[in-house]
Amino acid sequence: MSNKACQQYRKVLYLPAGELFDRLTIAERTDSKKRLLDALVKVELLIIDDWFLTTPSRQQVQQLHTLIDRRHKTASTIHCTQLPPDQWHDRMDEKILADAIVDRIVTNAHATVLHCDDSMRKHFTQID
Repeated sequence: MSNKACQQYRKVLYLPAGELFDRLTIAERTDSKKRLLDALVKVELLIIDDWFLTTPSRQQVQQLHTLIDRRHKTASTIHCTQLPPDQWHDRMDEKILADAIVDRIVTNAHATVLHCDDSMRKHFTQID
């Protein structure tokens, strides 16, 4: 999907979740949060990798809620994760925001679950 979006000259941004949170934290500390959020909302396809690989802080959950709320129904987001959606809520301490975040993501979402016994990296690093 991301390749197709790029081929169609769409604005696509890939970020690991940790880097997304770092950017949001830096923007908040440097009073450029609105500018960053505006830029992230304008991206037609945002790909967030390692979604909930680590437990986000309260501040990160608040930042995430703001971003997801602003992108909701206006732009597409791909959440790449090894954690099934029914476990996302448990990763956030702020339960009211967790409800809002998960609801906005899973409503009208298309889930693709890949089942693999081996790491995909193993397959791509084998030398013939």
